[in-house]
Amino acid sequence: MSEAIFRGISGRLHRFAVYRPDADFAVAPAVYCFARPGLGGRGWIPLFLSRTANLAKRLASHEQWPEAQLLGATHVLVCEH
Repeated sequence: MSEAIFRGISGRLHRFAVYRPDADFAVAPAVYCFARPGLGGRGWIPLFLSRTANLAKRLASHEQWPEAQLLGATHVLVCEH
C-alpha cells in the first residue's frame, strides 16, 4: 500500500494510507480525504477533507464523492487515529 505525507500548519507530518474508492474501509475513526494524483503522477492533491467516527459507514455512500470525481478524485487517503 502506498502512502501520502502532508505537513500540517503546525509543521507536524501526517501520514495517510492511499486506497481505491471501492476498498473495504475499517470500522474506525479517521481523517480522510478524496484526492487526485499530482502533476506528472507525483504526490497527491487533496480535494475534500473531513473526519468521521466510523470510516466504513461514512464512505459507504458519501454524498461528496461524485463531485470530487468531477474534480479528478481517484483515491481516498486515510489517516486512522
